[in-house]
Amino acid sequence: MEVVPVNFGLKYKPPKLGVQYYIKNQPNAHFVHEIPLAFIGKTSSVEAVTKELFDNNKFYLNPKIVSHAQIKRLLEKMLKSLHSTAENKENS
Repeated sequence: MEVVPVNFGLKYKPPKLGVQYYIKNQPNAHFVHEIPLAFIGKTSSVEAVTKELFDNNKFYLNPKIVSHAQIKRLLEKMLKSLHSTAENKENS
């Protein structure tokens, strides 16, 4: 059974990476899997988190199909949001 991701999304509260996918032999049935990102902090390394996600979610993030750069960009967006949320709390 091979997962083919077709779309990715972020949820910010709580932080999650959503993967919309279908099973290779069933292209008309789409599913969503959410990968919790609660372990990410504002000082997290994007490279390290990207590697960890690929290492721990091989079923959904097959590096032959999913680009490391694409996931890295999404994580950068998540970290940017964490930074601005932290700054807003400090300024309140």
